[in-house]
Amino acid sequence: MSGLDSTYMVAFFVVFCLFFLVVPASYAPSDLLAPWPAGLRYECVNGNFGATHDIPFTYYAWDFEMPIGSEVLAASRGRVDFCGVTGTDGYGEQVRIKHPNGSYTLYAHLSAHAVYRGQQIRRGDVIGFSGNTGYSFTPHLHFAVIDRGNLSYPAAFLDIGIPVENGWYVSKNRRYHGRIEPVSR
Repeated sequence: MSGLDSTYMVAFFVVFCLFFLVVPASYAPSDLLAPWPAGLRYECVNGNFGATHDIPFTYYAWDFEMPIGSEVLAASRGRVDFCGVTGTDGYGEQVRIKHPNGSYTLYAHLSAHAVYRGQQIRRGDVIGFSGNTGYSFTPHLHFAVIDRGNLSYPAAFLDIGIPVENGWYVSKNRRYHGRIEPVSR
């Protein structure tokens, strides 16, 4: 083995170790439930590394096909960090919730949101309604666990596990409140 080969091996080992020290094994909240009301069944039309999930911001995202206006529930407790349209990311109407562990969940392509920035949210609270806003191919909910820079991270739901493309999933997420009306702009 030449000196150059061993230098590359050492560099690879250092980068490999740093990756596992810096990137958490599970960045997602540990109590995630599917983000729609219990008993309802929706199809995952685009999964991790799917056709439109081909950049780091969307690698670990899911698209669940649902009719426009379907209730979207918080998958875990936290505080609303953002709601509305950024105009720069293609997600259209969206809600981002910051969780106690520092992670965020992103709910995108909504028709409307039902929360305000800074609001404390419980798992199961209605936070918005599914839609077809932004760069969207069909009415659906785009869901991901992200960091502050919008990079997506692996996650699993307690009730539906890790969804795969073309799979149908039934939520166990219980709604806390009656029907909530969209927040007017």
